[in-house]
Amino acid sequence: MNTKRKTAELTGLVLRAGDPNFEQSTKGFNAAHHDNEPPRYVVFCQDSDDVSNAILWARENSIPFRVRCGRHDYEGYSSTVPDGLIIDVSELSWMKVHRSADGTPESAEIGTGFGMLDLSEKLWRVGASLPLATGASVGLGGCALGGGFGPTSRLFGLVCDHILAMDVVLANGELVRSEPEGEYSDLFWALCGAGGGNFGVVTSFHMRVQHLRNCVAFIIGWPWHVFEDLVDRWQHWGPDCDNRIGMHLSLKTDGTITMVGQFTADDHELHQVHRLLAPLTDPLPPAAISLNTVPCVEAARLFYGVDQRKPSWAVHTHSEKQLYKAASSFVTEPLPREGIRRLREQLDNAPALHVDPSQPIMVQLLCAGGEIRKPNPKNCIAHRDALYCLQFDGFWTDPRDEQGVRQWVASSRLRLDTWTKGAYVGYLDDDIEKPPSKYYGESLPKLMEIKKKYDPDNVFFFNERHNVPVG
Repeated sequence: MNTKRKTAELTGLVLRAGDPNFEQSTKGFNAAHHDNEPPRYVVFCQDSDDVSNAILWARENSIPFRVRCGRHDYEGYSSTVPDGLIIDVSELSWMKVHRSADGTPESAEIGTGFGMLDLSEKLWRVGASLPLATGASVGLGGCALGGGFGPTSRLFGLVCDHILAMDVVLANGELVRSEPEGEYSDLFWALCGAGGGNFGVVTSFHMRVQHLRNCVAFIIGWPWHVFEDLVDRWQHWGPDCDNRIGMHLSLKTDGTITMVGQFTADDHELHQVHRLLAPLTDPLPPAAISLNTVPCVEAARLFYGVDQRKPSWAVHTHSEKQLYKAASSFVTEPLPREGIRRLREQLDNAPALHVDPSQPIMVQLLCAGGEIRKPNPKNCIAHRDALYCLQFDGFWTDPRDEQGVRQWVASSRLRLDTWTKGAYVGYLDDDIEKPPSKYYGESLPKLMEIKKKYDPDNVFFFNERHNVPVG
């Protein structure tokens, strides 16, 4: 009997250099990396077998590969692998809902390839919800495996807190079910927070879901001259305010300050939003305020920035002009007045651009607290004690502006370094020192042990600085 193992082959939708649409298939969300060295192959996997075949084929042929879901890698690593293979899981987009005896959705099995807008819409149609991220085309895989937070996370927790089980293709091509208890419980812990490109390829999630109806979506704006007083009051109020309020504060170089968010509650309680916002808005009256009671799916669309007046509002492509650099850090104690002044100075002294981008340079304060703060021993998330996450966002369209914007982002993070710690793994940043320590904190030593156990040959490797090392 012939016992020789069959040679692995690429299966699924395989594109090769020179094929129609190949060039577009190599592009990520951040056009700043579109000129990076391209791959030789892209495989759009249709099921777990395609993922397994791709991993085995790449290993047999000594070809480097990257795993890609939503293409939102801030530094472009998921779409950059010179002469290598991109394993794209974006077409693994299916969902099966499990309901209780009375028909209420309790959990769902969800393919890892969904984008946030598509998943939000599909969940809404079956009466369910998750605390998804606010980028319309962010992939579920990247979002959930990095932690994942959105407008309802203060109420319900992180996306990874909702994971009940995962189907994972390992470095040897084997498909396993990873759960909080049992043989692969250590892998489950590692994947929930450090799963992006480190241990295997998650092809589907089994997730607990929430039930939402209506909410109050709000947009509140203040004049620039209240900057220091507003940031100080916001950081003392927001992280400890009612968990049903989720929001972020945007400080933009066009001189605008905006808080966007939602109050999620039963219909008979929605009127409470005025009282709950009053500790912020009464002492510092807004220049403009908009409060609208809408279905929660409408609020999600607001966060995703879609224009529902356009027939193609649900179609999202990757802009050829989306050039940006981002960085992040966590604030665990309120910034002192000196820190707030430095933050304002950075924004006041942002580089003058030759051409204005589609959105201004800004710093976003992403509010934490609530359920996010509660420890979860089933995942490796660090920095749960943060009051909020600082996100430094620099945009440009003219190549002459790139260096100045990049320098501004890096210097902004460093100028506040005295009062901040860590970084969010969902916002990969090439400029920080010892990234794994920043991302994973005290979880890193255990993550290194798990990496050695499941991927001793470091097959899942996308960058020497950012990957979890083999312990």
